[in-house]
Amino acid sequence: MESLYLRIAERLREIVPELEHIDEDTGQLYPVQYDDRYAYPILFPCCLIDASTTDYKVEKFPDMQRGTVTVTIKVAFQCDEDETQTGHKQESRLRPPWLLLRG
Repeated sequence: MESLYLRIAERLREIVPELEHIDEDTGQLYPVQYDDRYAYPILFPCCLIDASTTDYKVEKFPDMQRGTVTVTIKVAFQCDEDETQTGHKQESRLRPPWLLLRG
């Protein structure tokens, strides 16, 4: 499974060099409390990969196994407080999400 994750991460680095962080999804999008404020333990924009769901099927031969892996890729952006409060949109350094699927 690790080789699958590494291949996906490598390909993402090639086609989306703007990503600051690519990692396995271990819950980094949940904010962590630091003193009197909350923050995310990750750099944005980021991409988190989860390939933990696998369904295996029994084959005719005992030394073979086939499986279907479900891969979930989350792309996250940080919204500035000024943008959310004023409604003014700033220029993003990252291409629109639908362009990430090309390549």
